[in-house]
Amino acid sequence: MLAKLIKYDLKYLLKSVALFGGLLLICAILFNITGYHEIIEPGNDAWLGYNRPSMIILLHTIFYNAIFVVVIWLILNSIMRIWHRYRTSFFLDESYLTHTLPIKRSTLWIAKFLSTVITLLSVLAAIAFSFAVLSLSPNGKDLIASFGIFPHKPNPFYIVSYIITFFTQLLCATMCGLLGITLGNRAQNHRLRKSIFFGTAFYILCGLILIWGLLLLNFIPDFRAMIVDLDVNLSTPYAFDPILMIKLLSIVFIIYSTLIATLYFSNRALLQKGVDVD
Repeated sequence: MLAKLIKYDLKYLLKSVALFGGLLLICAILFNITGYHEIIEPGNDAWLGYNRPSMIILLHTIFYNAIFVVVIWLILNSIMRIWHRYRTSFFLDESYLTHTLPIKRSTLWIAKFLSTVITLLSVLAAIAFSFAVLSLSPNGKDLIASFGIFPHKPNPFYIVSYIITFFTQLLCATMCGLLGITLGNRAQNHRLRKSIFFGTAFYILCGLILIWGLLLLNFIPDFRAMIVDLDVNLSTPYAFDPILMIKLLSIVFIIYSTLIATLYFSNRALLQKGVDVD
């Protein structure tokens, strides 16, 4: 039954991932095709122009900006659909059907959590595949570098750490919204407004906890020395040493994982107390 619940949610959630993931891939391919470089006169290093006509350069710029827009919208749209699906199935139109199933409420919550994890992993997989296509061209590598991945000096351990930490950040933000929806729908009126308020408050609180955690670690001499080295290191990205960033990402990952676990069990406890549906 758990698998069926997850499958039912994913049929709705993965439609937008497939749509915008495909659009992102098309933009990445066209970005590579329209790539260009400067022409420099040998000997005196005089700039002679570009190796492509102005129309191709214009299209290249359009695809460059489109990639950023599609990546952002792919992430935001997927998270918003997760929230909408949770609110609809637990508190609105489908709530009576959901809560009359011969299944424990804890199982229903596990299904929602797992479908959320799978959806966000699918989002990252779509982005990663398009970025792999971008990495096939020099212009694409420059674009990826603007996201902080530094493909000019790739390190597989750093890239994996970056992706895992980014995933926990997205999952934490999504979980804040889910808990906000649960709390908001325990109110007697203005449930949507209160859901947004609680979700935003939880997200801000999680951000503050992350900052406070890093500030407290700053009192540890080894950690403070690492931050100083990292600050110097980031000023020269082409001489980027990934080891320092991997250490920092590992700390951020631990903090986010703790927050996710807290949000997960808090939401589960609230659902176990009962659900007030419209």
